[in-house]
Amino acid sequence: MRLTTTLLVCLLLPPGSTRGQVVFESSNLPIILLNTGGQEIPNDLRITIQMSVINNSAGFRNHINDPPTNYNGFISIEVRGNTSGRFFPKKSYSLETQDSTGANENVPLLGMPAENDWILYAPYSDKTLMRNYIGFQLARAQGHYAPRTRYCELVLDGDYQGVYLLMEKIKIDPNRVDINRMADDDTSGTRRTGGYIIEADRDDGGPGWFTLEDHFIEYHHPQFDDLHPNQSAYIQNHLAYFEEMLKTEDFDDPVSGYPSWIDTEVWIDYLLMQEITKNVDAMRASTFIYKENSRQGGKIKLGPVWDFNLAFGNINRSSWDHPRYWARYRGVSPTLFWWGRLMSDSTFATQFQERWWQLRENIFTIDGIHGFIDATAEYLDEAQERNFERWPILGKFVWPNPIFYDSYAEEVEHLKDWIADRVEWLDEHMHEAWAPTHAERDPPPVGDVLVYPNPSEDNCSLLYQTALDGHVRIEIYDVLGRLVVTLENADRPASTYRLDWSGSTRDGDRVPPGIYFYTFRFRGKLFTSGKLMRL
Repeated sequence: MRLTTTLLVCLLLPPGSTRGQVVFESSNLPIILLNTGGQEIPNDLRITIQMSVINNSAGFRNHINDPPTNYNGFISIEVRGNTSGRFFPKKSYSLETQDSTGANENVPLLGMPAENDWILYAPYSDKTLMRNYIGFQLARAQGHYAPRTRYCELVLDGDYQGVYLLMEKIKIDPNRVDINRMADDDTSGTRRTGGYIIEADRDDGGPGWFTLEDHFIEYHHPQFDDLHPNQSAYIQNHLAYFEEMLKTEDFDDPVSGYPSWIDTEVWIDYLLMQEITKNVDAMRASTFIYKENSRQGGKIKLGPVWDFNLAFGNINRSSWDHPRYWARYRGVSPTLFWWGRLMSDSTFATQFQERWWQLRENIFTIDGIHGFIDATAEYLDEAQERNFERWPILGKFVWPNPIFYDSYAEEVEHLKDWIADRVEWLDEHMHEAWAPTHAERDPPPVGDVLVYPNPSEDNCSLLYQTALDGHVRIEIYDVLGRLVVTLENADRPASTYRLDWSGSTRDGDRVPPGIYFYTFRFRGKLFTSGKLMRL
């Protein structure tokens, strides 16, 4: 076992690592071949390439030279992912299956219901390769739709890329999010009331709007360009009225309050998923929300679940890697206030507790989850060796790993231990879900570092706070993991501090424009890290 002692150098490969060349001939997993014809797959701009899928009958291995059995045709494709798409060398992709004319064509890839929108997800910082796979499985076991997935191995222009997860993209569809699909002329009355899928996420410049609490909401499906102005105005106003209702004293009224606005059972299951996984993105990023048509009930629902790569303890931010503490009291700003407001209602909190104990009898049993993990690890055992030969990151820090191990088996065992500890902690504290004790809802001894301005051309300031006395060390690194400067290395009493950085190295030289990273250690432990942009 090795604890992290370096910065986010994973945004490239870890120092000293090279991309391994793998001799790949066959697999027990399906094989997907991408042929770009020499094109580079861009980000945010789709190109047309060829894709072949080899998935022989049960009991037969898949060989790289076998004829395609599941799909052999055209796709449009682009790189996906904000951080991973730009910085991780193992890329994820969004794709659409197409016919020979370039029109979208629904295809039942690897046994999943026919559709044309898919994602090839590349697990990289999650060295178990299974956090999303587990999260989606648990949500489906609750009785809700979550993207179906199939493991595969990917070859791009003859170059082996490793283990991937072929996933359904979230969209309105009878086999995905089964709500009414509006027509262009559904612009008035009940016809414009749904369905909508929207997403709470970071503002990356895409079409969307800000809630009353300044949280950015994106249009997801239908996309903004496909919505009539009356439809986009409706969903914005509906969410605004919902937030205004939550702020009233009578928000819990059974007729006019939240029970008439939301599907309480769906919300509780979604929030329990965020707690058991301790998902740092819960109710702030990658948070999907969908709205039924009034003829279907008209309720607002949370989901489908999405993006567990930074869950299950796989993040070095503050205490998020620890299986203790309520996720909702570790909120990372900005977080939707809806969660805390609903939990302040004793009726909602009681239902939340009762549902936990119901799930603990079957779906959330430690033995059951461990068994699923063991079966998945066994299924991936052969392929994971090739994956980490291609991407030699075992035993190395990849952002945002709080801890890392030299072997795949140790990574899997750590995940199992973390889940057992998490479930046991929730068992012990579920009685206080409504009103946790002061110790369990207080923030950890240090807070996140606030950097402003960021990006910066000249000076920038780093603001941090400690709730306890202790030694503080704040360092800045470049993208290759080289120390640029140490801004703080001293014992500090509990207080709020500000550090200024002029953009100079420890030798006084001016740093060139680019991306840099800070680490914040308190009492010898890495509590948080983040990105700086110098213009």
